[in-house]
Amino acid sequence: MAKARPAAEVLPRLIGAKATEELFRRGRGRPPKAARKVNQTIRLDPDVLAAYRQEGRGWQDAHQTPCCVNTCPVTKSKTAIDKWGV
Repeated sequence: MAKARPAAEVLPRLIGAKATEELFRRGRGRPPKAARKVNQTIRLDPDVLAAYRQEGRGWQDAHQTPCCVNTCPVTKSKTAIDKWGV
């Protein structure tokens, strides 16, 4: 490990300067979404949560839509309308 050198120093000789530049220029990870959701914790009674979960996969999305539509008319998202028909 004492002889290890930075990749930026070694790679140009191995794969060429142009390929090294391209490798380091690209961003990492997924690009950020335009409309990000906010992480929020709510407290529900155990029986309410059990009833929601009995609806199966996607119960979180199904219950998000009525919250969006009924509580904040300004945020009636096109996604919610397209997905759930509300």
